[in-house]
Amino acid sequence: MINSQKENGFVPIATEIMKAFPRIRIPGEARQLLDLILRLTYGFNQKAADISLNKFVSGTGLNKPAIIRGLNKLQRMNLISVIQKDNGDTRKYSFIKQYELWKPLSKKIMPVISVIQKDNGIKIAFNVFRPNPRYANLLETWNKLGFNQLSIINSLVFRALEVLFEEGFTDKDICTWINNYKLIINDGNYIYSYKWTLLKFLEKGNDYFRDLASAKDNFRADKSFQGKSIETGLEKEKAEARIRAKESKQLRADAETAQIENERQIEIYNRYEALSAQEQELINQQAIKALETRYKKDKVMLRFKIIELLEKGYC
Repeated sequence: MINSQKENGFVPIATEIMKAFPRIRIPGEARQLLDLILRLTYGFNQKAADISLNKFVSGTGLNKPAIIRGLNKLQRMNLISVIQKDNGDTRKYSFIKQYELWKPLSKKIMPVISVIQKDNGIKIAFNVFRPNPRYANLLETWNKLGFNQLSIINSLVFRALEVLFEEGFTDKDICTWINNYKLIINDGNYIYSYKWTLLKFLEKGNDYFRDLASAKDNFRADKSFQGKSIETGLEKEKAEARIRAKESKQLRADAETAQIENERQIEIYNRYEALSAQEQELINQQAIKALETRYKKDKVMLRFKIIELLEKGYC
């Protein structure tokens, strides 16, 4: 039988701090990590403790991406301070007891669906996506490139962003990569003109632009091309032409893929519209049930997939 008695050890926390905790919402993963930090610091009568990522895993049962995400939240909320150690894996963590400095996380604002009533039942008119500030700032930074602009964060881009956030990157990091890309593509001193979509940039294109100094060195116009120095204007022009041809081929392939997908969607919608109301309702129920089964463990993606069905008029 577990003997949970104060005599067997306790964490001394000031009453004022315990009064402050209920006044700020701490997300589940972040709260688990904070409790462990408090136990390893105040529980051992010390202000700071060296805690490795593996110790967080064993102490909370969370996986590493969730731990990195939770620690980033605690830092943004100004609940903990972190000092990087020389060995890289272990860091020194301390709790910030000045509760007047704590900051609540900004609330996520989810998509809002607007509907209109028709004689044959409910018909979706459109939806308005109002992202939280970090998505809005990122979208604004991307659209300043002047091409492949987006008006909303769709489900695929949202998922690509979440992957980067889970790896420990922030919206500021991604905005920096986009600005580095903008500098390279708009400067005639560099041989780079490929126009990424935001989705592809988040998935793979950002690797080229995370470090501005490396990007400048990789794409500068006077850099040697395949081991031979570009000394003459003709050689430079040939090098640029090869790059443009490769980029143009990729753009054509992307456009053809998009066209095929668009035609497929139109065909599906026309077939759907030709069905009776009862048949449409049956298909709607089957589609949502299939989505719930496929994305049972991913509620965010399930929500977006259902919204996509609504936007296309299938529900």
